[in-house]
Parts: sequence; structure tokens; C-alpha cells
Amino acid sequence: MPARKYRPGPFRDPVSYYPGDHMKQQQRSFPLLRLLVLLLSLATASVEANKDFLEQPSIPSRLAAQSLLLDVTHAGERLVAVGERGHILYSDDQGQMWQQAETPAIVTLTAVYFPTPDHGWAVGHDGLVLHSSDGGMHWQKQLDGFKANQLVVQRLNNSIESLQQKLTNAGPERRNALQKQLEAQQFRLEDAEIAAEEGATKPFLDVWFASEREGFVVGAYGLFFHTKDGGDTWKPWFEHIDNDFGYHYNAISQSGSSLLLAGEAGTLYRSRDAGHSWETLDSPYEGSWFGLTDCTGGDTTLLYGLRGNLYSSADQGDSWEKVPLEAPATLTGGNCRDNIVVLASSSGLVLKSTDGGDSFKQLSQDRTPYSAATLTDNGRVILVGLNGAQAIPTPTSEVKAKP
Repeated sequence: MPARKYRPGPFRDPVSYYPGDHMKQQQRSFPLLRLLVLLLSLATASVEANKDFLEQPSIPSRLAAQSLLLDVTHAGERLVAVGERGHILYSDDQGQMWQQAETPAIVTLTAVYFPTPDHGWAVGHDGLVLHSSDGGMHWQKQLDGFKANQLVVQRLNNSIESLQQKLTNAGPERRNALQKQLEAQQFRLEDAEIAAEEGATKPFLDVWFASEREGFVVGAYGLFFHTKDGGDTWKPWFEHIDNDFGYHYNAISQSGSSLLLAGEAGTLYRSRDAGHSWETLDSPYEGSWFGLTDCTGGDTTLLYGLRGNLYSSADQGDSWEKVPLEAPATLTGGNCRDNIVVLASSSGLVLKSTDGGDSFKQLSQDRTPYSAATLTDNGRVILVGLNGAQAIPTPTSEVKAKP
């Protein structure tokens, strides 16, 4: 199988492509180009460098809050942000001051999630998964790309052995189907063994936990792992979902009583059984999705990505309604609290809705690429991106919908 080109999207996974043509690179501003060069250089590091990065603790820096940050979330009343060089920052004063946490690796971190105020997980490049049990102040490594590769190879070997035994004892009516499954798993095993030789090269791009015990981490080329013991052990989860092309998973989120999973090339899935099985959904857009935001107590889910494509669903993904904007921009992150939605973009456009996503107002428009946004209890909007963390004021102008 020919080697795939590493094609990360805005910020989190290094190259975003236009829908329908994955060989055309999206035009970017100069600041975003600098960002992508940085991420690409990290993603193509040697196996030896990967090991060093994964074993070297992050370095304390007084400029950490002004460096590249890729995600921000809430741990109870605390804010926690993650980014390059393994930086994890936390704030106990609504984002006015940030403190740097201790982390065990200098690998770029792409996403963070806290199902409870104390327990949280952060994921990033080189297959890194970190866990905190004290609200984000201290972190321990639970998984990296080397171990993840081993787990995938082991799982495929077990699956192949089981299929061979079934094939030996199967009747003529089942042999063809089992033979096809066996060939598919053998093909996957070849890919997995090559990946293991290359080392920890694939990034995790998002994380979601139902509780402090059970959760999922997802990433590039169909990376998908599940734990039900708080991350003490992880299991490859690729056999629970149909993704033969290995599309990137960029976002996983709850949608009412379901889970939704979105990624590149219009990839969109739903699980109605807490993530144990997944069905492919009809995507309203063929380009890449970068975020999912659940709102209004689970009644509405917002799905967003390239070129300002923003859709809402009131039925957990059965149908989608476009939310058109006059100022479209690639939407990279968002958050909803108390029916208020804030969305950030790679072009510096920041949008806010006070009606659960039916209409938006423009908060700001500058040239700073943003990767994620959240809302504080006192109504402040916290943004993270190329220039670190910052807060912006209340809305100044409305972004009107197209007729």
C-alpha cells in the first residue's frame, strides 16, 4: 500500500484540503503558514526524537500563555488550555492570569476534556494521552504512539488468529465471507506493522469521556481507542466503525443521548449505545469538519468546519439545517453554555450566539488564527490560538444570515 501523505487540518492536524480535491492545499495567511510549518516539523520528527519528546518534561516558561495553544476547556470553575511543547495552563480567575502545569512530555497537545472538575485528559502528537486527577495542575502519561502501535498490532494478530480458526471449521456458505474478512485484517496488519516501524508519528486530535472511568481518544488516519478503567488500559476501537480509507477523526462530542464523531472529507458517525457501535451518517458537506458543539441541554448540536460551513441538528444527526453566514471562515472550535454559543475561526473571526445557534453576532475580526474558544461564568469569551490565550469583550456587530 502506498504511503499516505500526512495532511493535517487547521491547527490540530497539519494540511487542510478543499472538499472533493484532497491534493489542493487551502490558501492561508502568513501567520497560519508559520503555524503549519511548526506543526509539520513536529509531526515529521525522527523515531529517536519522538522518544526524547515523549520522555522529556515540559519546560517552565513565563511566555507559555502567549505561545501556540490549541484547545481550552473547563475543569469545574477552572479553565485549562493546552498547546505546543506540552504546555498546559490553568486559570482560576476567569482567564485573567494563567499558571503553567507540570507535564511529562514536550509533545504538542491538541485537545483537552474534563468530565469532572478533578479528572481530565489531554491528547496530542505522537499518540500522547495524559491524565490529571487534580483539576489540571499535574499530569501523568497513560499512552503514547509506540504503545498504541503495539496495541493495534496485537489486536489484529488476535483477530486474524480467530478468523483462521473460524475459517477452518466453517461450512461452504460462510467461507467466502470469512476469507474476505481475513484478507482485510491481514492488509490492516501490514499497515500497522509499517506504522510500528515508523514509530509514534500519528497524532490524537480529540478526546471525550462520559465519566472519570470511560472515554475515547480519536485522531489521524482513523486512530480510535477506548478505555473503561480511567485510562489504565486502552483498547483499539477501529473494528467498531467503518472507516476503510482511514480518514482523520477531528472531533467527538455528545449530542443528547448519542455520541457524534466528525472528521475529514465529510466523515460523520453516530453512536446510540455509548460508543460501542457506530453508524455512518449522511454528511451535509463533503469537506472537513473540525468541531461539534452540543447546546440547549442536548436539543441542538452544531457541526462546523471548512469555509464557514455551519450546520445545526435537533435530532442527534438525523437531519441538518445550514446556518449561513455573511462572513464565512474556516471554523475551528467552539463552546456552548446556557444557550450561548461562541465560535472561533482560523482567520480571526469570532462569532457569538445568544439563541442556541440560530443567529450570530460578530465579536471581533483580526488576523490572529484561533483554534478554540469557551465562555466563562461572568460572560467573558476566552480564545486560544497562535498568540496564546486572550479574552474579548461583548458583541459589537451582528453577522447577518444570507437571504
